[in-house]
Amino acid sequence: MKIFMKFKILSILILMFFAKTVFCEERVILYVSDNIHLGDNFVTKYADMLQTLMDDNYGKDAIKLKKFSRFDFNTTDCLEFLKSFNARNYLPKTVIITIGEANQYNLRGFSSYLSKRKNAKPKKINNKTLKQINEEIMDIYEQKTSLLKIAGKQMFSNNKKEYKPKIVPNFYALNDKFIEDPNTIASISAYSYAWELIRTKKYNQARDFLFSVISKKSSHSMFYYALGSLYLLEQKENAEINALKFFEEGILVDVRNSRNMCYKGLIYLYMSYKGGISNDILYFARAVYEVAGDVSEEITTITTLNTSNYEVKHRTILDWALSDLDKIKELYAKNNINLIFSSYPDELKINEVVKNYIEESNDGILFFSNKFEFTGNMDYSLYNLSKKMFSFLKDRKIIK
Repeated sequence: MKIFMKFKILSILILMFFAKTVFCEERVILYVSDNIHLGDNFVTKYADMLQTLMDDNYGKDAIKLKKFSRFDFNTTDCLEFLKSFNARNYLPKTVIITIGEANQYNLRGFSSYLSKRKNAKPKKINNKTLKQINEEIMDIYEQKTSLLKIAGKQMFSNNKKEYKPKIVPNFYALNDKFIEDPNTIASISAYSYAWELIRTKKYNQARDFLFSVISKKSSHSMFYYALGSLYLLEQKENAEINALKFFEEGILVDVRNSRNMCYKGLIYLYMSYKGGISNDILYFARAVYEVAGDVSEEITTITTLNTSNYEVKHRTILDWALSDLDKIKELYAKNNINLIFSSYPDELKINEVVKNYIEESNDGILFFSNKFEFTGNMDYSLYNLSKKMFSFLKDRKIIK
């Protein structure tokens, strides 16, 4: 009897496992989105309006829209989320993925993608103190080491002239008054106040405040990030040059912290601007990499890409995104699931790339052109957008 009961329990568990891995929740649509440009409020309202339209589809079975959205959500993050979701839930019958531009600024997973390419660099370990790192990087800028010549040769193919960076950071970490202060919690309120001034466009007041804070708390990178962001938002003459200077300085006072937001500021400038400051960024990234090693995904990426060519940088990033989309397709290939890649509502380079990729592959993946047209009223514009998606789902009999 005991053996029979054990066999029965085991059989039930096997059936439960089999059901979980094979069967889909027919009336569930999983909507996954990056909200890097339009914000979580946009995504939430859009999803709520789409859910309302499906609820009002009289005479049909109820459909549940499950939404997952996060700022700075790149394709590798999306792939990992879907793997986790599939492991914990029945598979949804339909998965809609809105492809944003987060891959340009969130590089989590990019170094492992690059490691499969021939030009990937081996990992470098950093055991130096902050003072040593700053001293060695300053030596590079002052041409006291051969690393400068190496950087110059890499930057100019003719090798006939040395490259001297136009933007030279201050080395605050070498000042007598510099003290590494681990107590960042006490600075959060000051950081929030600075951003309140920036958001309300009180740029002069915010700038004065940030300079005064940095003079007292020169080791806290968050204030350098806010100052660099201020220059980019204000968009006065030399905005990018000033922003780069403060992002670099913010990195140098907190090099070992891979979550230092100034790294994101650096990669944003590197990926977004054509020429101009790109060579300065390359020079700085090489100096940091040579001295401090793989301290962040951003530094590793810049030194591995090793180019100021705007199109080459973007092509490499887009190839990474498409490789993740291939892996997402493989997740659902055997489960008869409707997989829809939706363009981001903003005008982004990746939209056309994904559209062409799906049309050329012709393997059953759907593409929805999710173009947002502002009519003067945000809620009405969002309603029109959700109606387009609803009609798209009905036309393809995903919603009956």
